[in-house]
Amino acid sequence: MPDAHHWQSHFIRGGGATAESPVGNSVRCVQTSAAALLVIPALILWISWDIGLGLAIVAAAIPLLVIATIIANHVSVAAVWSITTLLTVIGWALQIVGHQFFEQRRPALLDNPIHMLISPMYLFAKLFVALGFRRDLAALLQKSSA
Repeated sequence: MPDAHHWQSHFIRGGGATAESPVGNSVRCVQTSAAALLVIPALILWISWDIGLGLAIVAAAIPLLVIATIIANHVSVAAVWSITTLLTVIGWALQIVGHQFFEQRRPALLDNPIHMLISPMYLFAKLFVALGFRRDLAALLQKSSA
Protein backbone atom coordinates (compact mmCIF):
# COMPACT_ATOMS: atom_id res chain seq x y z
CA MET A 1 0.00 0.00 0.00
CA PRO A 2 1.49 3.34 -0.97
CA ASP A 3 2.09 5.89 1.74
CA ALA A 4 0.52 9.36 1.94
CA HIS A 5 3.57 10.95 0.33
CA HIS A 6 3.23 8.69 -2.73
CA TRP A 7 -0.43 9.66 -3.15
CA GLN A 8 0.36 13.36 -2.68
CA SER A 9 3.16 13.38 -5.23
CA HIS A 10 1.11 11.28 -7.63
CA PHE A 11 -1.80 13.72 -7.32
CA ILE A 12 0.38 16.83 -7.76
CA ARG A 13 2.22 15.43 -10.79
CA GLY A 14 -1.09 14.54 -12.42
CA GLY A 15 0.02 10.99 -13.11
CA GLY A 16 -2.29 8.31 -14.42
CA ALA A 17 -3.35 5.00 -12.98
CA THR A 18 -0.70 3.00 -11.16
CA ALA A 19 -0.47 -0.62 -10.13
CA GLU A 20 -1.68 0.46 -6.70
CA SER A 21 -4.67 2.40 -8.12
CA PRO A 22 -5.69 0.88 -11.46
CA VAL A 23 -9.03 2.74 -11.62
CA GLY A 24 -7.90 6.11 -10.34
CA ASN A 25 -6.64 8.77 -12.67
CA SER A 26 -5.63 12.39 -12.35
CA VAL A 27 -6.48 14.85 -15.07
CA ARG A 28 -4.82 18.24 -14.59
CA CYS A 29 -4.53 17.54 -10.85
CA VAL A 30 -8.24 16.69 -10.49
CA GLN A 31 -8.68 13.20 -9.09
CA THR A 32 -11.13 11.10 -11.13
CA SER A 33 -12.41 7.55 -10.99
CA ALA A 34 -14.26 5.23 -13.32
CA ALA A 35 -17.43 5.71 -11.24
CA ALA A 36 -17.29 9.49 -11.59
CA LEU A 37 -16.66 9.28 -15.32
CA LEU A 38 -19.48 6.78 -15.85
CA VAL A 39 -22.04 8.84 -13.90
CA ILE A 40 -21.35 12.12 -15.74
CA PRO A 41 -23.61 11.33 -18.75
CA ALA A 42 -26.53 10.54 -16.43
CA LEU A 43 -25.94 13.72 -14.42
CA ILE A 44 -25.90 15.77 -17.63
CA LEU A 45 -29.14 14.07 -18.74
CA TRP A 46 -30.87 14.84 -15.43
CA ILE A 47 -29.74 18.48 -15.54
CA SER A 48 -31.02 18.77 -19.12
CA TRP A 49 -34.43 17.40 -18.04
CA ASP A 50 -34.78 19.79 -15.10
CA ILE A 51 -32.03 22.10 -13.91
CA GLY A 52 -33.17 22.32 -10.28
CA LEU A 53 -33.75 18.59 -9.79
CA GLY A 54 -30.64 17.74 -11.80
CA LEU A 55 -28.41 19.97 -9.70
CA ALA A 56 -29.92 18.49 -6.52
CA ILE A 57 -29.01 15.02 -7.80
CA VAL A 58 -25.47 16.25 -8.57
CA ALA A 59 -25.24 17.66 -5.04
CA ALA A 60 -26.29 14.27 -3.64
CA ALA A 61 -23.99 12.34 -6.01
CA ILE A 62 -20.80 14.20 -5.08
CA PRO A 63 -20.57 13.02 -1.44
CA LEU A 64 -21.63 9.51 -2.48
CA LEU A 65 -18.85 9.38 -5.07
CA VAL A 66 -16.34 10.71 -2.52
CA ILE A 67 -17.39 8.04 -0.01
CA ALA A 68 -17.19 5.34 -2.70
CA THR A 69 -13.70 6.53 -3.66
CA ILE A 70 -12.53 6.51 -0.04
CA ILE A 71 -13.86 2.98 0.42
CA ALA A 72 -12.33 1.80 -2.86
CA ASN A 73 -8.95 3.26 -1.88
CA HIS A 74 -8.92 1.38 1.43
CA VAL A 75 -10.08 -2.11 0.47
CA SER A 76 -9.07 -4.71 -2.06
CA VAL A 77 -10.60 -5.04 -5.52
CA ALA A 78 -12.38 -8.19 -4.36
CA ALA A 79 -13.87 -6.27 -1.43
CA VAL A 80 -15.05 -3.49 -3.77
CA TRP A 81 -16.85 -6.06 -5.94
CA SER A 82 -18.28 -7.79 -2.87
CA ILE A 83 -19.59 -4.50 -1.48
CA THR A 84 -20.99 -3.54 -4.89
CA THR A 85 -22.74 -6.88 -5.30
CA LEU A 86 -24.14 -6.80 -1.78
CA LEU A 87 -25.47 -3.24 -2.12
CA THR A 88 -26.98 -4.02 -5.55
CA VAL A 89 -28.77 -7.11 -4.24
CA ILE A 90 -30.03 -5.23 -1.16
CA GLY A 91 -31.16 -2.30 -3.34
CA TRP A 92 -33.08 -4.51 -5.76
CA ALA A 93 -34.65 -6.47 -2.90
CA LEU A 94 -35.79 -3.24 -1.23
CA GLN A 95 -37.20 -2.03 -4.56
CA ILE A 96 -39.23 -5.16 -5.11
CA VAL A 97 -40.41 -5.56 -1.51
CA GLY A 98 -41.20 -1.83 -1.20
CA HIS A 99 -43.23 -1.79 -4.39
CA GLN A 100 -45.11 -4.95 -3.42
CA PHE A 101 -45.80 -3.74 0.13
CA PHE A 102 -46.60 -0.06 -0.48
CA GLU A 103 -47.87 0.04 -4.06
CA GLN A 104 -49.05 -3.54 -4.55
CA ARG A 105 -47.44 -3.68 -7.99
CA ARG A 106 -44.15 -4.50 -9.70
CA PRO A 107 -41.46 -1.83 -10.02
CA ALA A 108 -41.78 -0.11 -13.42
CA LEU A 109 -38.09 -0.63 -14.08
CA LEU A 110 -38.69 -4.38 -14.37
CA ASP A 111 -40.85 -3.69 -17.45
CA ASN A 112 -38.69 -0.89 -18.86
CA PRO A 113 -35.07 -0.51 -17.71
CA ILE A 114 -35.06 3.16 -18.81
CA HIS A 115 -37.04 3.81 -15.63
CA MET A 116 -33.74 3.35 -13.77
CA LEU A 117 -32.74 6.73 -15.21
CA ILE A 118 -36.11 8.28 -14.39
CA SER A 119 -36.29 7.00 -10.79
CA PRO A 120 -33.81 9.49 -9.26
CA MET A 121 -35.68 12.39 -10.89
CA TYR A 122 -38.98 11.02 -9.60
CA LEU A 123 -37.66 10.65 -6.05
CA PHE A 124 -36.15 14.13 -6.01
CA ALA A 125 -39.35 15.58 -7.49
CA LYS A 126 -41.38 13.94 -4.70
CA LEU A 127 -38.91 15.26 -2.12
CA PHE A 128 -39.04 18.80 -3.55
CA VAL A 129 -42.87 18.76 -3.56
CA ALA A 130 -42.97 17.43 0.02
CA LEU A 131 -40.60 20.20 1.13
CA GLY A 132 -42.68 22.82 -0.71
CA PHE A 133 -39.98 23.74 -3.22
CA ARG A 134 -41.71 22.66 -6.43
CA ARG A 135 -45.47 22.89 -6.19
CA ASP A 136 -45.60 22.86 -10.01
CA LEU A 137 -44.60 19.19 -9.95
CA ALA A 138 -47.34 18.12 -7.52
CA ALA A 139 -50.01 17.69 -10.22
CA LEU A 140 -47.63 15.76 -12.48
CA LEU A 141 -46.66 13.41 -9.65
CA GLN A 142 -50.31 12.93 -8.69
CA LYS A 143 -51.14 11.95 -12.28
CA SER A 144 -48.17 9.57 -12.58
CA SER A 145 -49.02 7.82 -9.30
CA ALA A 146 -52.62 7.15 -10.32
